[in-house]
Amino acid sequence: MKRAACHEAGHIIVAFKLGIRVESVRVANGLLLTDVWADDLDSTSRPKIDRYAFLAGGSLASNSSLGGDYDRGANAGTIKAES
Repeated sequence: MKRAACHEAGHIIVAFKLGIRVESVRVANGLLLTDVWADDLDSTSRPKIDRYAFLAGGSLASNSSLGGDYDRGANAGTIKAES
């Protein structure tokens, strides 16, 4: 759970820095999830790099805080949830 919390915190930190509103952090089916305002993240006026930074923020936070390798399986859930 510690890695998941760091992962979600990474999304939140990037969202805050980019001005993307975070609606909630919740547990669903045993997974921590961060909900953001889609209008903020997917706005046509927002550069695509912002979306990529938001998605990458989770992996960066959990891997840099706790060490370890990139977890493609865990991050596939992030990408699927954000698609």
